[in-house]
Amino acid sequence: MGEPSPVDKQVLDGWTKSTLAGYNSAVRKFLFFTRERDSVPFVLPASAGNIQEFCAWAGRGPNSGGKPVLATTLSKYLCASAKEDAKEAARVPKGATMIGDLIRLAEALTGGPAQDLAVLDMALVAFWSCARLLEVTYNLAGVPGNGGLGVLLRDVEWGPENLWACITLREAKTLSPGELQYLRVSEINDCLCPVAALRRLASSCLDSIAPLFGYQAQGERVRLTRYMLTTRLGKVWQDNSWPLLSGHSFHAGGASFLHAMKVAAADICTAGRWLSCCYKFYIRECSAVEREETIEYLVLLDSAWCM
Repeated sequence: MGEPSPVDKQVLDGWTKSTLAGYNSAVRKFLFFTRERDSVPFVLPASAGNIQEFCAWAGRGPNSGGKPVLATTLSKYLCASAKEDAKEAARVPKGATMIGDLIRLAEALTGGPAQDLAVLDMALVAFWSCARLLEVTYNLAGVPGNGGLGVLLRDVEWGPENLWACITLREAKTLSPGELQYLRVSEINDCLCPVAALRRLASSCLDSIAPLFGYQAQGERVRLTRYMLTTRLGKVWQDNSWPLLSGHSFHAGGASFLHAMKVAAADICTAGRWLSCCYKFYIRECSAVEREETIEYLVLLDSAWCM
């Protein structure tokens, strides 16, 4: 190996010794992997298959190497690949459900079967409370990621004259052990009112331990799973050519609506139960025209409701 050039030395001086030692250790580990797995000398550049096999070998499993590798070490290897990820084109962010989308959703589901009405009511609550669908849907078959125990009727607290409602979450995504979180919604004077949606759902429950987000069918309470919800909503989005909307769009939509209405950042964090400025990742900026359109929708809804 030749003597490092002045440029090489300048580049090397940009890293700390511990960083260089870590990179050097990773290279040695990778070369050890290539010698153990293949008798043919390894030649750069490494392929995607080489990296995947190395990660499987370095981790703990049936294909692991003879020497154990700590999870933190493997994390460092993967973190170093972030530079390559940064070169990739940015993904198109998921869309955010806004007031106009809720109106069209209501038009599509109103008048449908009991499941459609329950899906609509759940969507209204999710939007206005900035809820994640995984926190309020149910898991019937023990399938990970398809929901949890969900919300029961007894988890809802009603304010005076039903002017507001508060839902206790026992399985929120960001819950610490022994902690509870809450979804809060207030009454609004139009057909998109989340408190009215909760009252409709509550009226169909037969007892206090009945699943809140569900519907009655053949004498039984049918719980809304995440799959049921996203499948039905996805059909509506597809029929109306809204490909960027998804179940996640209600969480982002509620926060984006509050942001568009100039609500303080602290109040947005409280609504979405964010503890830091990470709420900004969920905000979808809307133009002045879109903001005026949203306000116009709300005025028209209020006028129609009061007639």
